[in-house]
Amino acid sequence: SEQLKDPKNFKQKIQDLKYNPKNDFDMIFFRDGRIFEQYSCPITLERKIIGRLWSFRDVSEHQHAEQELRKSEKRYRNAYERADFYKDIFTHDMNNIFHNIQFSAELISMLKDKPDKLKSSEEIFTTIESQIDRGSKLIDNVRKLSKLEESNIVLKKVMVYDVLDEAILFATKSIRGNKLDIKIKKVKREAYVKANEFLLDVFENILHNSIKYNKNPEVKVQVVFTVEQKYGWGVKI
Repeated sequence: SEQLKDPKNFKQKIQDLKYNPKNDFDMIFFRDGRIFEQYSCPITLERKIIGRLWSFRDVSEHQHAEQELRKSEKRYRNAYERADFYKDIFTHDMNNIFHNIQFSAELISMLKDKPDKLKSSEEIFTTIESQIDRGSKLIDNVRKLSKLEESNIVLKKVMVYDVLDEAILFATKSIRGNKLDIKIKKVKREAYVKANEFLLDVFENILHNSIKYNKNPEVKVQVVFTVEQKYGWGVKI
């Protein structure tokens, strides 16, 4: 019984079934991964239980195949649901982007014969460029999400200031109608962290939200790097 995963429970079951008139069916799991199907029934003589007949059958291969089949089914179901989820998000956001570009194109068509509105046309072109950048970013994000779920996360040594500079460049290009003033307070000339390509997305999302929900004509963002004794680097935006 020591070969079983739960020998104590099996011993107790034998005692409980010793004089039980009912038939019993169960699965027995071994420490080495084997699985046995167990069946038992009482042996009677002159209406008295004098013993119990036990039958065991090795069903390890069949059970393992069923388990793998269930895991595979779950993986494919999850993959299908994720694909459906990404498709809905992608379709919704791309429709918004195309709508904004179409609306901008219609405005340009209306203003093409009005030289006094040239400045407005330039602003509309900026809007179109911003929407194109947004579409490219959306496609890249879907690709990254798929990649994240298909593989193990691999961290590498990254210069955090370089990643932040790239995020600031994207934020500067995407802002419209506001002035952007970003100040960075560094504690060292070089700062390295263990991260992957998603660190850029973290910075971009934080900067984007800092700008999006700021109603001031000039958006001021301060990025402060600190050295944390327990966790290493800290960043406050």
